[in-house]
Amino acid sequence: MTSHTSIIYFLSNILAVFLGGLSMFLLLRRQKVEKWLAFAYAALVCVGAIIFGTIISMNFEESIIKISFDSLRGVAGVGLVLIASYFAFRNHFKAILHAVILSLPLMYGLAKIGCTVAGCCHGIAYDGPFALTYDEAKYFPIQPLESIVFLLIYSLGLALYIWKKKDPMQLVICLSLSSKFLLDFLRDERGGYLSRNQIIILIYAAIWTVVNFYLRIRKKNK
Repeated sequence: MTSHTSIIYFLSNILAVFLGGLSMFLLLRRQKVEKWLAFAYAALVCVGAIIFGTIISMNFEESIIKISFDSLRGVAGVGLVLIASYFAFRNHFKAILHAVILSLPLMYGLAKIGCTVAGCCHGIAYDGPFALTYDEAKYFPIQPLESIVFLLIYSLGLALYIWKKKDPMQLVICLSLSSKFLLDFLRDERGGYLSRNQIIILIYAAIWTVVNFYLRIRKKNK
């Protein structure tokens, strides 16, 4: 990764976090959450994503510090913030949950623009239309495809939310998890039948199933 691509990678991730936080803030305000609380919570989610998602490694021989971002680790950080918010802001938890889930596809889709430029991850070997070249090898354009898919998921969820046709939260989660799982088959990072990312996605899906079941029971008992 050259200095030029490193800057683009860094800026795209910063932009992804900033716009994701702005989306959360606006969605919380739309649900009548106080301005200071909406701002504080959106900022807290962004900080959680950055702290857990940032990976810092150093090459001592060349005295080089490398900073990268793992999106699935970032989601884990967001999840921990959500757990804390359940106890700290229980009156606003539903609004917070909606704002976060609807905004995550935006953050992920924008972050993948930086990955496309930097080549920190790439698709399977591929020599067809739109192939991307890194180190003189051609790969399937998985990063821009992920950007398009997740930005479309965000747009769909936001449109359904604004039009109040139906609660889009479940749909956004299902589309996001299934899309990430299936698209990973086009990545050049699988050591066996399933990649590390796909295993994590299955774990996240199981956790969400349990959380969703708990929230439904709690709603019925009210």
